[in-house]
Amino acid sequence: MRRNVSPRGGLEPPEAIVTRRFTEQRCPWEDRFRTPGLDELREGVGKTHQSLFDYGRELLLAQALEEALAWHGVPWRWSLVYRAAGTPTAYLIPQPGKPMISILLTAEQVAAVPPRKHTRTVRDGITYSARVGGTHWPTWEITSKPLADEVIGLLRVRQAPLPA
Repeated sequence: MRRNVSPRGGLEPPEAIVTRRFTEQRCPWEDRFRTPGLDELREGVGKTHQSLFDYGRELLLAQALEEALAWHGVPWRWSLVYRAAGTPTAYLIPQPGKPMISILLTAEQVAAVPPRKHTRTVRDGITYSARVGGTHWPTWEITSKPLADEVIGLLRVRQAPLPA
């Protein structure tokens, strides 16, 4: 039987380890069994990134998308999903320390993205994105407002009618 050393230098019984583990408060973003408030998620992002999280959220809401908070499992946990006509279009992930954004694109929409118009960060995000069921899932860490503008600008490609 394995025992841990307590902060006082002695050995802790296994019961103390189990009790401590279940009484520690989990980060609201990770706690699947309790729906967090938007303010809790915002606080979890950290003070340095809160303005970027808010900015990304404002840009997505300006696109006339429906916003909903939902559990998306690992690795996105509690995140905001943005829908157009009931179809998921974008995700804003309030991961502690680094908020992220994902824009869903079909293969046709990826082909319609002009490569020279975007920075290398955005191009690489699209190029190396996971492809599931014909949908590309590029994801970027929001590090600046210009990057958020450029990434959310991809929604114009998504909303543009495809050539017949």
